[in-house]
Amino acid sequence: MFRFFCQIISLLAFCSLTLTGCLTWAAGPSDGADDFSGRQGLKAMVWHLAGWLEPAEAAAEGQGKTVRSITAPDGVVSDGLKLSMTFDEPLASWPSALEVQCRVPSAQSPVAVSDARPFGGPNLKGTLDEGFLTECLSIFAQKLGQGQWLSEPQWEQLEPGLFVATVKAFFGPRFGPRELFLVKISPKYFRLSPYLENENETWKNDQVGVGGWIKRLPQAAVVINGGQYYPNRTYMGLLKRGGKVISGTTHKSFMGFIVQDDVEESVQTAEQSQAAEQSLAAEQSQAGILDLDTAPLASRRPESYPTAIQSYMVLDRLGRTRVKSSDKLASRLAIGEDAAGDFVVAINQGAMTLADLAGLMDNLGLVSVLGLDGGLEAQLAIEVEVEGEGEGYGERQTRIFAGRYANNFLGTFLIDDFQPSLPSVIAFERRASNAPTRPLEP
Repeated sequence: MFRFFCQIISLLAFCSLTLTGCLTWAAGPSDGADDFSGRQGLKAMVWHLAGWLEPAEAAAEGQGKTVRSITAPDGVVSDGLKLSMTFDEPLASWPSALEVQCRVPSAQSPVAVSDARPFGGPNLKGTLDEGFLTECLSIFAQKLGQGQWLSEPQWEQLEPGLFVATVKAFFGPRFGPRELFLVKISPKYFRLSPYLENENETWKNDQVGVGGWIKRLPQAAVVINGGQYYPNRTYMGLLKRGGKVISGTTHKSFMGFIVQDDVEESVQTAEQSQAAEQSLAAEQSQAGILDLDTAPLASRRPESYPTAIQSYMVLDRLGRTRVKSSDKLASRLAIGEDAAGDFVVAINQGAMTLADLAGLMDNLGLVSVLGLDGGLEAQLAIEVEVEGEGEGYGERQTRIFAGRYANNFLGTFLIDDFQPSLPSVIAFERRASNAPTRPLEP
């Protein structure tokens, strides 16, 4: 849980922690040497701390200036910690001002630090040593990092090998809902199958979102968006399904692959079918995440697996965050592997960074995580049974989760009730011995 926090703390190594009193910042002439925006350690710390604030909800995003605060629980590092940040604009990522109240070891009573427009530069200059502010923020981050990052998932079984849960993230989302919807899927009961719209002329001419895709795939219980794609809607990376190559160009920068060692029942030989049944009987996982950066040189290449889905690593088996820190906020969807060999899909409809997502997935206990496309393309469809009695109850319906926040060169923006079409998806399809299917739709 603390690996992600330690990476943030390491950015502050250059800063002096000598206390000199209350630090204030004021606009004024600057030659750039004392420009606050150039102090990357403090900037990284403030950005990290902003992830602990209660996210701005959609109802409040159009109301202009807002002040969002958090008070750390007492008794972990130091009592009386409170952090407030002022955001001037709707969907503003960076605060225009911050205030920290803290009690530090060398102070007799709590002290307040106010910092006006910390990232508004370039005409900001420190009037006193920045060490005091650094220590206040470090204490605050340490205290929060020792607390709870996520609520405990309460898994509900929908059918054999398929579980769902909703957890609250106390860190990460800067806008929109804090909740992450989780789906846990056992490879023993479900086969992983990627699809591309250009495989089928009808699909290519009728582009749909995740809700349309799940209707096309009668064996699918869960469908999620695939990885990133180029402007011409071709996939960024290798895709194989059941021994068939559907995107043959490997992406040199993406080190992660979801791999599966069985083929579709429809194209299995008798020997392959028997081997698959024996593997299932032994409850051996036939699928997992392969990371070229950590895999032994003698391990199998991803191209040798019948099914392979390439994308970028978010978190690896060494506990390393494999994405860069940034201020790019968007809705996120990722797929990870837990210690038992099951897949866990997580989607957040709010706005967070990839580094924030890595910290949450680590805290969730996943051992390896791949990121898939985010923003409005972050989409998940799952079949659920309507509970209750009477007409319509007991039937299977599709529930859809879709991203609401995207990011481009202009910043973060919110779009509700719109799901763009997806050129590629990943389906979790029931194996032949598993639960019922739906009628095929073209």
